[in-house]
Amino acid sequence: MGVGMNLHDDVGGFVASRFLVLPGSYRLEVGEAMGLLEALSWIKSLGLQQVKIEVDAQLIVTALNTTRGVESVFYDYILACKRELSHLQEVSVSFVYRVANEKAHQITRLAKTFPSHQCWIEPPSFVVGLSNRTCIC
Repeated sequence: MGVGMNLHDDVGGFVASRFLVLPGSYRLEVGEAMGLLEALSWIKSLGLQQVKIEVDAQLIVTALNTTRGVESVFYDYILACKRELSHLQEVSVSFVYRVANEKAHQITRLAKTFPSHQCWIEPPSFVVGLSNRTCIC
């Protein structure tokens, strides 16, 4: 499973992109939660603050705003995301429609050809021209 992430500044300028290969096969909602957890870890490692994360999985945002969930692998990842969020300053997660999150999906589709994770500090050629939004998938 692949997870694509893009970081942009407050005016839409490119900061970095990242692609991760997560071993195994997971239900879609678990993969989305794993992707968010990876994004939060990346934000933390970069020491970023005041970050707006946009995901195209409404279930993730709903679960983050729920006080209790059904015991499951998905909810375990949601709890881990909540813990990470509590340690980050001014980091929010909101829902966007997939069309607004296309750049992250583009990275995920095309970077799957790489044998392991990749990180770019210059825009990779295959994402140039897509809308500039901070996003993960």
